[in-house]
Amino acid sequence: MNTRVEIKEKVRHLGVILDRKLSWSEHVTTRVDAAKQYSLQPMLAAKTTWGLKPLALSKLYKDVIESNILYAAPVWVVAWVEMAMIAISKGLRCTKTDTVTAVAGCFPLDQRPIEVSLSRCNKKID
Repeated sequence: MNTRVEIKEKVRHLGVILDRKLSWSEHVTTRVDAAKQYSLQPMLAAKTTWGLKPLALSKLYKDVIESNILYAAPVWVVAWVEMAMIAISKGLRCTKTDTVTAVAGCFPLDQRPIEVSLSRCNKKID
């Protein structure tokens, strides 16, 4: 039963990179780098007079790149939004994120992935 737990600088769990400070920077950087790799390949095939059509590129962006960047966003985006909203609203660090977001007059960014998903579902139904 005497098991030692090793403390690590970062750990990957379900595709989300967690660091000791929960800063999410490495996770976001990794997701953005992956999205760049995904986007470069179709863009090479998209020239002004030949290649993939704009509609196909738009679909690739929405289905591959955007979903890659927004993966696990409800988990990590809250920390980033909180800092920005506190700065915009001149609030205190102890103020709830929902409150400073409303005072700042901004849409809750952690709800954006849900909004995107719902809008896609509605388009498929219509």
